[in-house]
Amino acid sequence: MEPNDKVSLRFRDVRTEDFFVKSNHNQVVTNTCVVAAVVATVNVGRWALLLINNPFRDTHEARRTRLLIFTVEAGVLTLCSIVLAAALFKPLRRRLCVRATEVLVVLFMVVMSPSMFLMDKYYAPKTLGYDPDGIFTEAQHWSDTRVVLSQCVIILTSHLVLPIRWIMLIPLEVVCVVTYAGFGLMVGSPDGVSTWNALLIFVILVGISVLGRRTIEIHQRESLAQLIRERTARAETEFKLSRAEAKARSDPLADPIRGSPDARSEGDRCSRPDTTATSHALMDGNDLARITQIAREERWLIEHEELHTKPQEVLGSGGYGKVISGYFSYTSVAVKMTRMDLTEADEGDRKAWIVDLLNEIRILRHVRHPNVVQFYGATIDEQAGDVRLVLELVKGPCLESLILKGGGPTRALQASDQFKAITDTCRALCYLHSRKPPVVHGDLKGTNIIMELDPCLPGRFRAKLLDFGLARKLTRNPEPMGGTLMWVAPEVVRNPRKVGLSADFFSFGRLAFFVLTGIFPFFRGAAREVVISALRDNALPPLPWPRVNLALIAECRPWVELCSSATVEDRLDMPTVMRYLSQTAARLSADFDVDIGGLPEPLSTQEGEMEEPSLATGALADPSSSSGESTAPRSEARSAASEASNLNFKLRI
Repeated sequence: MEPNDKVSLRFRDVRTEDFFVKSNHNQVVTNTCVVAAVVATVNVGRWALLLINNPFRDTHEARRTRLLIFTVEAGVLTLCSIVLAAALFKPLRRRLCVRATEVLVVLFMVVMSPSMFLMDKYYAPKTLGYDPDGIFTEAQHWSDTRVVLSQCVIILTSHLVLPIRWIMLIPLEVVCVVTYAGFGLMVGSPDGVSTWNALLIFVILVGISVLGRRTIEIHQRESLAQLIRERTARAETEFKLSRAEAKARSDPLADPIRGSPDARSEGDRCSRPDTTATSHALMDGNDLARITQIAREERWLIEHEELHTKPQEVLGSGGYGKVISGYFSYTSVAVKMTRMDLTEADEGDRKAWIVDLLNEIRILRHVRHPNVVQFYGATIDEQAGDVRLVLELVKGPCLESLILKGGGPTRALQASDQFKAITDTCRALCYLHSRKPPVVHGDLKGTNIIMELDPCLPGRFRAKLLDFGLARKLTRNPEPMGGTLMWVAPEVVRNPRKVGLSADFFSFGRLAFFVLTGIFPFFRGAAREVVISALRDNALPPLPWPRVNLALIAECRPWVELCSSATVEDRLDMPTVMRYLSQTAARLSADFDVDIGGLPEPLSTQEGEMEEPSLATGALADPSSSSGESTAPRSEARSAASEASNLNFKLRI
């Protein structure tokens, strides 16, 4: 932690200084309210006494003096009322930042200093050029005692009662000294030559108050700095311990238990590479200059003048980012960027969004597949801290919308469309999982798959997988996983650091169920807490299959059940699923126009036979899914789209 400024005592770190000021904010407001209430009470009492006793003579000079005193007292009373109202009115109080509050409190105390002289019986007529002895009916004993004591009260109150930084009180101290000197020496003090002695003593009192306030503030700042150092040291120690534990868990030389899943995958673990320095830079997100250098070296940096965006054409948006249309090299593209209307309060979330964008770059720059959205490059603004992804513009509805609406604008949904969506998604996952190191998508769901018209098969759809913000590479020390609660695997909720391909297997099984039936895996009315509890406790309900046993559902249901199993070892990998899909295509090709190109050889009958799972429903299953009508699940799913969004949130752990 950087040392404080020797003169002002300010922390060199702006955030630490803001925290110090904010820590005293409530006390400043409360004590200022008390001071304003006391001043207002004293002024009301003094005003009442003057009205009752009326010590002024019935002369023009006396009336003007009384008017001055009453006007100043009314102004002070009004100012105290404004201070009290501003402090007690919470909306206005929230609109004022802590530094502005500190300045306004100092201004309030500054106004009090000359007001004490203008309300004094001696200095009020002297300010107007009158003789004080000719103003009042009774003889008065004139002295500076009252005004000097009032100035001392102002100084002591601001330095001991109000926890304001000493550097902010300098204007008040100067005003108090100059005010006393001006009225006492220029207007004329009743004490005569002894005014110099009183002024010197008052200056000494102010200097002692300054020293005391500064000493108190030094101790306060040292205590805060010590607290920050202790918490920083504790956090660093916990971070080192967590890294050491993660390294121990992922150490390929560790001796796994014989027969365990770790033992079976020991060879794979030993072959997993470490995260490269390039990937570290992309995962960090704080060094955009280094990322720009990497982009130039790998030739995916797009200069700003090469990209033309159309902000009015929004293709999609989320909490802190959006996707808009644009042109790159006279080609229509999709530009993924952060929202420009975010406030300072959203700065942390905006940076998290940029980290997600950089993670997409980290994955997509090495990915090339017909069923994965193509990555053209990115623009990077180092000064603004902004990153924009330039992606292939995929025209078509998302898979979830296509299923819920029962087709596109030109024709109804067909069984071949459902089968094509499943096979294309499986192809994309087979490709990602076969990379070295393997890539886990981590957020597989219907809204992250776009169904465009297949250029090779007129009238057919082709699925494109996108949104790799939560994707992970299976290196030795992978980043924690996340996902969307409706589709995420149970082990990700229990231990997000246990990254594996099986998480995609599970999400793919749930997604295939939705594509086949139009029913969400969880009942749309289920609360988030109930779903999280079911995932953590491995208490998932059976999938709510409809009673109508269509041919495609009957073919796919066995492997969908296995992929959706809560037991990791029971799930099928994507190449195995592709072989079952090949078998399904061979069986249904006579009844449906199914594209079987690119599918592997079908499984043999002995290898492909699987036991038919039993029908059941659980606490989280949709009870309406047991309807005997084939259209019921589809209509129920359409009405569930908005309510099911309660479970469609990104899970970042």
